[in-house]
Amino acid sequence: MDSIAIIGGAFELYKRHFAHLFGIALAVFVPVALIVLVLAFAGVAGIVIGQIVIFVGVLLLQAGVVRAVEDLRDGRVDLSIGETLSSVGARLLPLLVAAILVGITVAIGLILFIIPGLILITFLMAVVPSIVLEDEGPLSAWSRSWSLVKGYAWPVFFVIVLTFLLLFVAGFIVGLILSPISEPIARFISTLVTNTLLAPFAVVAWTMAYFRLRELKGELAEASPEVA
Repeated sequence: MDSIAIIGGAFELYKRHFAHLFGIALAVFVPVALIVLVLAFAGVAGIVIGQIVIFVGVLLLQAGVVRAVEDLRDGRVDLSIGETLSSVGARLLPLLVAAILVGITVAIGLILFIIPGLILITFLMAVVPSIVLEDEGPLSAWSRSWSLVKGYAWPVFFVIVLTFLLLFVAGFIVGLILSPISEPIARFISTLVTNTLLAPFAVVAWTMAYFRLRELKGELAEASPEVA
Protein backbone atom coordinates (compact mmCIF):
# COMPACT_ATOMS: atom_id res chain seq x y z
CA MET A 1 0.00 0.00 0.00
CA ASP A 2 1.58 3.26 -1.18
CA SER A 3 0.60 6.21 1.05
CA ILE A 4 1.77 8.82 -1.47
CA ALA A 5 -0.21 7.10 -4.23
CA ILE A 6 -3.33 7.20 -2.03
CA ILE A 7 -2.90 10.95 -1.44
CA GLY A 8 -2.21 11.55 -5.12
CA GLY A 9 -5.21 9.49 -6.17
CA ALA A 10 -7.39 11.33 -3.66
CA PHE A 11 -6.26 14.67 -5.08
CA GLU A 12 -7.05 13.55 -8.64
CA LEU A 13 -10.50 12.25 -7.70
CA TYR A 14 -11.22 15.36 -5.64
CA LYS A 15 -10.14 17.62 -8.49
CA ARG A 16 -12.06 15.73 -11.17
CA HIS A 17 -15.28 15.57 -9.15
CA PHE A 18 -14.81 18.77 -7.18
CA ALA A 19 -18.22 20.23 -8.07
CA HIS A 20 -20.04 17.12 -6.84
CA LEU A 21 -18.04 16.71 -3.62
CA PHE A 22 -18.15 20.44 -2.91
CA GLY A 23 -21.91 20.35 -3.47
CA ILE A 24 -22.30 17.61 -0.86
CA ALA A 25 -20.22 19.63 1.60
CA LEU A 26 -22.22 22.79 0.94
CA ALA A 27 -25.52 20.97 1.40
CA VAL A 28 -24.38 19.92 4.87
CA PHE A 29 -22.36 22.85 6.11
CA VAL A 30 -24.15 25.94 4.84
CA PRO A 31 -27.04 25.28 7.28
CA VAL A 32 -24.57 24.10 9.96
CA ALA A 33 -22.46 27.24 9.63
CA LEU A 34 -25.55 29.47 9.75
CA ILE A 35 -26.77 27.74 12.92
CA VAL A 36 -23.32 28.12 14.50
CA LEU A 37 -23.24 31.80 13.54
CA VAL A 38 -26.59 32.45 15.24
CA LEU A 39 -25.58 30.44 18.32
CA ALA A 40 -22.29 32.35 18.60
CA PHE A 41 -24.26 35.43 19.70
CA ALA A 42 -25.85 33.45 22.57
CA GLY A 43 -22.70 33.40 24.69
CA VAL A 44 -20.81 30.40 26.03
CA ALA A 45 -23.85 28.09 25.96
CA GLY A 46 -24.43 28.94 22.31
CA ILE A 47 -20.82 28.23 21.45
CA VAL A 48 -20.97 24.83 23.18
CA ILE A 49 -24.18 23.89 21.38
CA GLY A 50 -22.63 25.13 18.17
CA GLN A 51 -19.72 22.72 18.60
CA ILE A 52 -22.19 19.85 18.99
CA VAL A 53 -23.93 20.93 15.79
CA ILE A 54 -20.57 21.01 14.00
CA PHE A 55 -19.75 17.54 15.35
CA VAL A 56 -22.97 16.09 13.92
CA GLY A 57 -22.42 17.97 10.66
CA VAL A 58 -18.90 16.58 10.32
CA LEU A 59 -20.20 13.02 10.77
CA LEU A 60 -22.91 13.55 8.15
CA LEU A 61 -20.35 15.05 5.79
CA GLN A 62 -17.97 12.13 6.34
CA ALA A 63 -20.74 9.64 5.66
CA GLY A 64 -21.82 11.50 2.53
CA VAL A 65 -18.29 11.72 1.11
CA VAL A 66 -17.65 8.04 1.88
CA ARG A 67 -20.79 7.13 -0.06
CA ALA A 68 -19.77 9.47 -2.87
CA VAL A 69 -16.33 7.88 -3.19
CA GLU A 70 -17.97 4.47 -3.43
CA ASP A 71 -20.23 5.87 -6.16
CA LEU A 72 -17.26 7.36 -8.03
CA ARG A 73 -15.23 4.17 -8.11
CA ASP A 74 -16.49 3.50 -11.64
CA GLY A 75 -15.43 7.00 -12.72
CA ARG A 76 -18.87 8.56 -12.98
CA VAL A 77 -21.50 10.15 -10.74
CA ASP A 78 -24.55 7.91 -10.36
CA LEU A 79 -26.09 9.36 -7.18
CA SER A 80 -27.24 12.97 -6.91
CA ILE A 81 -26.26 15.05 -3.89
CA GLY A 82 -29.69 14.54 -2.34
CA GLU A 83 -29.62 10.77 -2.98
CA THR A 84 -26.12 10.54 -1.50
CA LEU A 85 -27.05 12.28 1.74
CA SER A 86 -30.42 10.57 2.12
CA SER A 87 -28.75 7.18 1.67
CA VAL A 88 -26.55 7.74 4.74
CA GLY A 89 -29.13 9.37 7.01
CA ALA A 90 -30.08 6.07 8.64
CA ARG A 91 -26.44 5.47 9.60
CA LEU A 92 -26.09 8.74 11.52
CA LEU A 93 -26.98 7.31 14.94
CA PRO A 94 -24.47 4.40 14.73
CA LEU A 95 -21.89 6.92 13.53
CA LEU A 96 -22.57 9.18 16.52
CA VAL A 97 -22.18 6.29 18.97
CA ALA A 98 -19.01 5.06 17.26
CA ALA A 99 -17.52 8.56 17.08
CA ILE A 100 -18.10 9.18 20.79
CA LEU A 101 -16.57 5.82 21.74
CA VAL A 102 -13.59 6.31 19.43
CA GLY A 103 -13.09 9.88 20.64
CA ILE A 104 -13.09 8.90 24.31
CA THR A 105 -10.80 5.91 23.79
CA VAL A 106 -8.31 7.79 21.61
CA ALA A 107 -8.29 10.76 24.00
CA ILE A 108 -7.47 8.50 26.95
CA GLY A 109 -4.73 6.82 24.92
CA LEU A 110 -3.20 10.14 23.90
CA ILE A 111 -3.38 11.67 27.37
CA LEU A 112 -1.93 8.68 29.21
CA PHE A 113 0.61 7.25 26.82
CA ILE A 114 0.38 9.07 23.43
CA ILE A 115 1.58 6.07 21.41
CA PRO A 116 -1.50 3.89 22.18
CA GLY A 117 -3.65 6.84 21.09
CA LEU A 118 -1.83 7.04 17.76
CA ILE A 119 -2.19 3.28 17.32
CA LEU A 120 -5.94 3.55 17.93
CA ILE A 121 -6.28 6.43 15.46
CA THR A 122 -4.55 4.29 12.84
CA PHE A 123 -6.39 1.02 13.40
CA LEU A 124 -9.79 2.71 13.68
CA MET A 125 -9.41 4.67 10.45
CA ALA A 126 -11.93 2.47 8.64
CA VAL A 127 -14.71 2.66 11.25
CA VAL A 128 -16.82 5.22 9.34
CA PRO A 129 -16.62 3.43 5.95
CA SER A 130 -17.42 0.13 7.68
CA ILE A 131 -20.58 1.60 9.21
CA VAL A 132 -21.70 3.47 6.07
CA LEU A 133 -20.85 0.91 3.40
CA GLU A 134 -21.01 -2.42 5.22
CA ASP A 135 -23.80 -1.68 7.73
CA GLU A 136 -21.55 -2.57 10.65
CA GLY A 137 -22.66 -1.53 14.13
CA PRO A 138 -20.69 0.93 16.30
CA LEU A 139 -18.79 -1.88 18.06
CA SER A 140 -18.45 -4.39 15.23
CA ALA A 141 -17.02 -1.59 13.07
CA TRP A 142 -14.07 -1.45 15.48
CA SER A 143 -13.06 -5.06 14.89
CA ARG A 144 -13.78 -4.72 11.18
CA SER A 145 -11.52 -1.67 10.90
CA TRP A 146 -8.82 -3.35 12.98
CA SER A 147 -8.80 -6.43 10.74
CA LEU A 148 -8.57 -4.32 7.59
CA VAL A 149 -5.69 -2.17 8.82
CA LYS A 150 -3.78 -5.09 10.32
CA GLY A 151 -0.63 -5.67 8.28
CA TYR A 152 -0.76 -2.18 6.73
CA ALA A 153 -0.64 0.03 9.82
CA TRP A 154 2.36 2.14 8.79
CA PRO A 155 1.01 3.11 5.34
CA VAL A 156 -2.38 3.92 6.88
CA PHE A 157 -0.69 5.98 9.60
CA PHE A 158 1.24 7.97 6.98
CA VAL A 159 -1.97 8.65 5.02
CA ILE A 160 -3.55 10.02 8.21
CA VAL A 161 -0.48 12.11 9.07
CA LEU A 162 -0.18 13.55 5.57
CA THR A 163 -3.85 14.54 5.42
CA PHE A 164 -3.72 16.13 8.88
CA LEU A 165 -0.60 18.09 7.93
CA LEU A 166 -2.32 19.37 4.79
CA LEU A 167 -5.43 20.31 6.79
CA PHE A 168 -3.31 22.04 9.47
CA VAL A 169 -1.38 24.15 6.97
CA ALA A 170 -4.50 25.07 5.01
CA GLY A 171 -6.41 25.85 8.21
CA PHE A 172 -3.55 28.03 9.47
CA ILE A 173 -3.60 30.03 6.24
CA VAL A 174 -7.38 30.46 6.47
CA GLY A 175 -6.98 31.65 10.07
CA LEU A 176 -4.43 34.27 9.07
CA ILE A 177 -6.65 35.56 6.29
CA LEU A 178 -9.65 35.82 8.63
CA SER A 179 -7.78 37.30 11.62
CA PRO A 180 -8.86 40.93 10.96
CA ILE A 181 -12.57 39.92 10.95
CA SER A 182 -14.76 39.92 14.09
CA GLU A 183 -14.79 36.54 15.88
CA PRO A 184 -18.39 35.33 15.21
CA ILE A 185 -18.13 36.13 11.49
CA ALA A 186 -14.62 34.67 11.28
CA ARG A 187 -15.84 31.49 12.98
CA PHE A 188 -18.73 31.26 10.50
CA ILE A 189 -16.43 31.63 7.48
CA SER A 190 -13.78 29.31 8.95
CA THR A 191 -16.38 26.61 9.67
CA LEU A 192 -17.72 26.89 6.14
CA VAL A 193 -14.32 26.91 4.40
CA THR A 194 -12.76 24.16 6.52
CA ASN A 195 -15.67 21.77 6.14
CA THR A 196 -16.53 22.41 2.50
CA LEU A 197 -13.07 22.72 0.95
CA LEU A 198 -10.59 21.01 3.25
CA ALA A 199 -12.31 18.23 5.21
CA PRO A 200 -13.84 16.48 2.16
CA PHE A 201 -10.37 15.92 0.71
CA ALA A 202 -9.23 14.19 3.91
CA VAL A 203 -12.31 11.94 3.89
CA VAL A 204 -11.70 11.10 0.22
CA ALA A 205 -8.13 10.06 1.08
CA TRP A 206 -9.18 7.93 4.06
CA THR A 207 -11.98 6.29 2.07
CA MET A 208 -9.64 5.48 -0.79
CA ALA A 209 -7.26 3.95 1.75
CA TYR A 210 -10.19 1.84 3.01
CA PHE A 211 -10.98 0.58 -0.49
CA ARG A 212 -7.30 -0.09 -1.15
CA LEU A 213 -7.14 -2.18 2.04
CA ARG A 214 -10.12 -4.21 0.88
CA GLU A 215 -8.41 -4.75 -2.48
CA LEU A 216 -5.21 -5.90 -0.75
CA LYS A 217 -7.25 -8.27 1.44
CA GLY A 218 -8.76 -9.79 -1.72
CA GLU A 219 -12.29 -8.55 -1.01
CA LEU A 220 -12.58 -6.28 -4.04
CA ALA A 221 -11.31 -6.20 -7.59
CA GLU A 222 -8.84 -3.49 -8.48
CA ALA A 223 -10.53 -0.13 -9.07
CA SER A 224 -10.27 1.97 -12.19
CA PRO A 225 -7.00 3.95 -12.50
CA GLU A 226 -8.81 7.11 -11.34
CA VAL A 227 -9.37 5.75 -7.87
CA ALA A 228 -6.69 3.06 -7.60
